[in-house]
Amino acid sequence: FNSIGILYFNQGDIDTSLNHFENAYDVLKEIDSDSDLSAATILRNKGNAYYDKESFDEAILSYRSSIKIFRAFLGDNHEDVLKSLTDIGKAYFGKRWLEKALQIFDLVLQRQKMYHPSNRINISKTYDNIAEIHLTRGSYSNSA
Repeated sequence: FNSIGILYFNQGDIDTSLNHFENAYDVLKEIDSDSDLSAATILRNKGNAYYDKESFDEAILSYRSSIKIFRAFLGDNHEDVLKSLTDIGKAYFGKRWLEKALQIFDLVLQRQKMYHPSNRINISKTYDNIAEIHLTRGSYSNSA
């Protein structure tokens, strides 16, 4: 179901993708698999679908649920945890909760530099997210 959901998501059929992500998660729950990294991935995919629908509150709930599972298996500083945190920051930005988004991105950047310094692509994306907040605020000197 998750792979089918991804296919529909990539085709832009967000509602159908959400149905498949829900089905995939329900199947995992039936076999008591909240303790499975697959569940975290499905929840993050579900969050991405909600984000694309601009249903930011639902996206944030899905991302938080994914983080809980990722942290249990991978620790606080794993890249999957940081990716879901970044997704929450983007959802906060979508809600125009700029201060909360900035706090999340600053936290992610700190952890990326400390635990994943060689992943320069993700670090640069985080800098882009921070700059976008400063541009939105009109604080141009902070965005450079």
